[in-house]
Amino acid sequence: MKRIVATIGVLALLVFSVSCSKDVERAYWPTDEWQRATPESVGFSSEKLLAAISSRNFDAIGLHSLLVIKNGSVILEAYRYPYGPETLHNVNSVTKSFISTLYGIALDHKKVKNVSSRVLDYFPEYKAAETDGRKLAMTVEDVLTMRTGQNWNEETTSNMDNSFEQMLASDNWLDFILGTPMMMEPGFAFNYNTGASHIISAIIQKTTGGTETFAREYLFDPLGIRKYAWKNDPQGIPAGGYGLSLRARDLAKLGFLYLNGGMWDGKRIVSEKWTEQATAIQADASASFNPGWNYGYQWWLDPEGMGYSAHGYGGQYLYVFPETDLIIVTNSNLDYRKLRDFYTMIARDIPQSMISTEPLPENEPAAKALRDACAVLSLPPEEEMHTLPSRINDSGLAAEFEMNDSGICSVRFARSPEGTLHLELVYCGEGLPEVTVPLEAGCDNRYRMNNVFFPGSHFQFDDKPSLVACRVIDSGESHVAVEIIPVGVVAGPFVVNTRFDGSDATLTYTDRATRRGNTVSGTIR
Repeated sequence: MKRIVATIGVLALLVFSVSCSKDVERAYWPTDEWQRATPESVGFSSEKLLAAISSRNFDAIGLHSLLVIKNGSVILEAYRYPYGPETLHNVNSVTKSFISTLYGIALDHKKVKNVSSRVLDYFPEYKAAETDGRKLAMTVEDVLTMRTGQNWNEETTSNMDNSFEQMLASDNWLDFILGTPMMMEPGFAFNYNTGASHIISAIIQKTTGGTETFAREYLFDPLGIRKYAWKNDPQGIPAGGYGLSLRARDLAKLGFLYLNGGMWDGKRIVSEKWTEQATAIQADASASFNPGWNYGYQWWLDPEGMGYSAHGYGGQYLYVFPETDLIIVTNSNLDYRKLRDFYTMIARDIPQSMISTEPLPENEPAAKALRDACAVLSLPPEEEMHTLPSRINDSGLAAEFEMNDSGICSVRFARSPEGTLHLELVYCGEGLPEVTVPLEAGCDNRYRMNNVFFPGSHFQFDDKPSLVACRVIDSGESHVAVEIIPVGVVAGPFVVNTRFDGSDATLTYTDRATRRGNTVSGTIR
């Protein structure tokens, strides 16, 4: 990855040296809708863009959406079925860049103090009981730059040792975060810490009357971000480090705000000083899981200083290249074994498709081929009818299973009047309430969309259901396999394959993204 980023920075420096985009007069603002342009009209080659996306397999990478915006105009927009322009997608840690922006806005409105203010001054109930002078000295800037000095471990894969997972399992996230012991002086070293971002949300919540209310009034509404979801902690504080879900088009608006120095359609949203400080090097993060990168106020900066970006787990990215007035947005459930392919496309092939700082002659055949390639990605697969086992009739067929890692303790199948498969997954576990998830699955190789609540997921939007796509992908007289995709969530696809043999049943539950699964035995009832 380091080599790829270095390549991009050098190329950008040598080839695309243009004026900073915040000095450009905008003819329009994408509050309601992004305008579109042909790649050639803004110096891009349609042929090169087509080669960039055609040489990579969206499904193999796990890419759900790709958006490229040049000079404020969309020149490429692609979604992989069943995703689309209206899909709300988890942006995970990209939320951090939004929460940093909100602190800057709150500072402009004198709702909060400057970044040198001490964190525990906002929380006197914690300050009174704190005895460690290092924690008492921790500032907002230490939190924004993830140099809290806390003994926080977010890079381990063990849930028992992972501080982020422990925070999620706690009854009070802020208690857990502020109760985490110190390891060193604050401000000394970068250590990735999603809890730190949640502290910022808690400060905004306390000083403005509500993080989400404040965001809606001062950021979302002015930018035209009207459709979103935001995960709350048990105390109702919006998650500061991972909880937002947005449309790809709306995610790009944050990048456009920063490209324009905090201005939006003649209105100051956040100070230009904040946009500069937030995207300037504030911490050396080169020893983190992003080797060679630096960190600002909840923004990542590439080693060559040619751009900044917001990164979210699973391949949620907002890349901003100020020198070329370029924004690239992705949503994914990234297969990290394909990480090099992903970065090569996003960080090398697409930026290198810009071959001029001036408009090029139009190339309609190539532009049409690019549009067609994007359109094909959004098409459903060819219809293919799957015949259900004769044992699955209108009255249904049910099977019970022993306790297993999937949490599915029983399954019920029935034919619906619409010709789909009605599937009920019953989740249960020791000490947990039983939860039934009803789903409709297409038998024609096409997804049916379901609004359901999935148990036990910290990506669930609290009181809001998740959109889940289901289809039968294989069937025979003795088995039926259903593919399940939680749309907009970095999880799955999952396959539930149930086999019937007399009064016995076997369920195989597979996560296609990780290729992990387990098989359990049960009985038909």
